[in-house]
Amino acid sequence: GRGIFKHMVETSDGGVIAVGESYRSGNSNADILIVKIDSNGNEQWNQVIDGGYTSSSLDMAYGVVKDSNGDYIVTGQSQGCNTCNNQGNTTLSLIKIDESGNIIWNKNDYAKDGTNSFNAIYLYGNSVIESLSGEYVVFGSYWGGGAMTIQGKHPLITRYSSSGVRASGDGTGENIPDKIYHDKGFEEEFSAGIQTSGGSY
Repeated sequence: GRGIFKHMVETSDGGVIAVGESYRSGNSNADILIVKIDSNGNEQWNQVIDGGYTSSSLDMAYGVVKDSNGDYIVTGQSQGCNTCNNQGNTTLSLIKIDESGNIIWNKNDYAKDGTNSFNAIYLYGNSVIESLSGEYVVFGSYWGGGAMTIQGKHPLITRYSSSGVRASGDGTGENIPDKIYHDKGFEEEFSAGIQTSGGSY
């Protein structure tokens, strides 16, 4: 197989944690790849995470950040989820892992709100930061359908608690992203973001 790294972050011992995807079964099947490399370039451990919902799924990591507790938050996509009506949907993947490679939690998050006829067929994170309040804020994209949006790819910002629970964008507890932007284009997304000292993004 082969691996492709998309992003990395420095560890406390001067090494790095790199994230991306691993192709173990040919080019049609990708799994999330997380690798710890020491300061001399030697691999210390790796995690290969398969969404496991479809035989040829594309599970990929695009971003990673070290949080204030010394753990690492990885974001990307997983193709399919066990609570979606459509198992082929691409879900936002959010994984919390410690420096020894132990998975603390692993979330595959989708968005559907029947009240507003919103259904994100594709939802994924490109990057993640830890906010001043200790939340994890993901910047990414979704491909929307339904009455709320114009068909196409749109920018996404969504927040999660330290335990991986997503904030409700409309305050009603509905399973929708925190902030979705219904622009008129067809290929827009957020690739990264920061938080200012005043708390804005």
